[in-house]
Amino acid sequence: MSHIQYIDELIREYLLFRGFTVTLKSFDNELKVDKDKGFRVDRIVDNLLQLIYSYDLANLRELWAHFDQRMFSKLDQEFSPVVKKLESSILKFYVVNAISNNKIDKVAEFLSKMVNELQGQLDWRDWYVLPYLRNPEDSQTFSMYFTRQWQDTFFVTLHNFLSLIYQAMPQPLLINYEKEAFKIRQLQEENEMLKQKLATFVEFKQQQRFHNSQDNSHIPPDIIDDFYVIAAETPAVNNADNTVKSLKNLIRTIGVGLPTSPLLGRKGGNVTNINTNTENSKSNFQEVGIGRRKLTKQRLSSTSGATSVLKQSNLHYSQTWAYYSEEAGLAVAKRSISLDRESNKSKTGNRDNSLDNAERRSNRQVSANKVPPFLLLSQVIVNEVFDGHRTNITQCRFNSSGSTIASTDSDGVVKIWYPAPAPELLGTSTFKTAVRCLGWVSKNERFIVFGSEEGSVNLYDTKDFKSVWETGTENNSPLKDSKVISVSSSPTDTSFVCSALSNKNEHKLLLYDIKAKKLERSISLDCDPSVYVTCCTHNHNGQLLIAGCSDGLVRTYDLRHSECVDQWQAHKDSILGLQLSADHTACYTLGADNKLCRRSLNGNNQGPTWDAILSSDPLSNHPGHKFTLDQAAKHILLCYGQPCGGTIFKITNIGLTSVLALKGHNTVTTSCDWATVNQCCTCVTASTDGKICVSTLLMP
Repeated sequence: MSHIQYIDELIREYLLFRGFTVTLKSFDNELKVDKDKGFRVDRIVDNLLQLIYSYDLANLRELWAHFDQRMFSKLDQEFSPVVKKLESSILKFYVVNAISNNKIDKVAEFLSKMVNELQGQLDWRDWYVLPYLRNPEDSQTFSMYFTRQWQDTFFVTLHNFLSLIYQAMPQPLLINYEKEAFKIRQLQEENEMLKQKLATFVEFKQQQRFHNSQDNSHIPPDIIDDFYVIAAETPAVNNADNTVKSLKNLIRTIGVGLPTSPLLGRKGGNVTNINTNTENSKSNFQEVGIGRRKLTKQRLSSTSGATSVLKQSNLHYSQTWAYYSEEAGLAVAKRSISLDRESNKSKTGNRDNSLDNAERRSNRQVSANKVPPFLLLSQVIVNEVFDGHRTNITQCRFNSSGSTIASTDSDGVVKIWYPAPAPELLGTSTFKTAVRCLGWVSKNERFIVFGSEEGSVNLYDTKDFKSVWETGTENNSPLKDSKVISVSSSPTDTSFVCSALSNKNEHKLLLYDIKAKKLERSISLDCDPSVYVTCCTHNHNGQLLIAGCSDGLVRTYDLRHSECVDQWQAHKDSILGLQLSADHTACYTLGADNKLCRRSLNGNNQGPTWDAILSSDPLSNHPGHKFTLDQAAKHILLCYGQPCGGTIFKITNIGLTSVLALKGHNTVTTSCDWATVNQCCTCVTASTDGKICVSTLLMP
């Protein structure tokens, strides 16, 4: 039952995840004094030997009584003689060990304490003369017990007996977790194998129908003509602003139910009301079922129209084409070649072998094109840059829905604005001191909380664009003569935690109640006085605070009892940023030592589960959100890797792989954030010159 230790770790991880720190401490304390040693028989035997060698008769008797009550008493009656024999052998080995080490006093003590239990047993009658024998190992009665063979045989028998009992005893359902998980994995693998067989069979049948229809069918197959939508929905190609907006909306909804080409005879939306720029486009809408050669010309005309639109919006046609999967692209290519073949066949009546070569070349070309992980739809166009600030951006954060952004700068300016479809300012407020940190209130996203360089914390209304509560300016405030380093709002109640550092380098971690508008309590860091919290975030239920500190350690605080319950060394230097994965099972940290670390939140002390070393360029020391994860925690956006901009990296088992560079800045990038809605995401990067670039991306 060695897997019991694994179950114990799962229970510890669950208790820490739920924030049951009192239960976790009780659980750990009971594990330390566990007499069953996690049902590890080797450890139980070692414990018995240790008690014998230390002549601890009381604990030896207590341990055996525990086994007798917990396990032996539940066995069938036929096993009682075996249990009695093993108990007697344990006690005899205790006496033999004492005599072998000249501990005659321990033998006399044993016989006096056990006289009431042993005097009625015939096999112990001769043992009372043992202390008075000169060489008991030579006695015919006792010589067997002094041999190594008897001792080894006894402990092997004891080991096997306990093992059999543990295997036969009924087990709780949780113990079978690993076995059930293994069965599920087997079923999933079998399911995937059957899916592959089915896909292979379907592909084979489709190829058969395709080849059979080449000679018999007079109607061309369906064409996935989503580019028709782009050409039809873009009446003014020369209007750059309208083109960009419509293109962005169209590409986001490709293949999700918009009207497709009339060539397919499909209907949807108000297709007949779409206006076109050329007479040729009108004829394309009306001519259905005409000759195959004319159909081919229509398809090419529609595609060329889409290509011109893409060029006007600084997007290459091949980028959008790569958006489709390789399988879909291959199907379109084959259908295109099929149309060309039909056209040539109607003209000449013969097949051209060069078409076969063209098909093979097309197949190789489509399969060679890799689907990009992200497609950059728009960036650094006039209406894709928010330039409402004039100085260094300190924070730039989305709300949870990704619809609104709050940005702050070193002049104390707070701006609330929409990032899409074009940056639009909603409101502005100016405060006396520079804003250093910011966070949206989770329970009510109408409000944000931000801290300043001079120790004040503000609760700000993003609808009325005014401060509704300010603390830290009072004479008796614990924030007086301090700067606020980090704030984090609870996801479950109206409270937030702020970290502050005084002018005398005194650290403070304070918990405030927003509803009552007062300080609830101060949290002790339980560390060196020079250490302070540089960044922090709550867990999913708001009971734990995960805090990155200036000494490179990540500490977990129980907010209900204001105590540190876990810590681990993540970096050699100060931690600049910290974020939990969307499922709250992993913690990512970015340190001033140019290293990115990920650690599983299971409560053990085994060091980082993954890390990546960044290049030698130093990270920016300006306040700001230095990195952010996508929802799946497979990609990360860093204010790093470019002299002026941010970079999206893919997180792999061996490190980071650069995927896409977000340019547009002329100065150092200080803050970034990432919001995802359906298959589109929006990234913002802010720099020291007050410029914020908005990048719209299409995800795979």
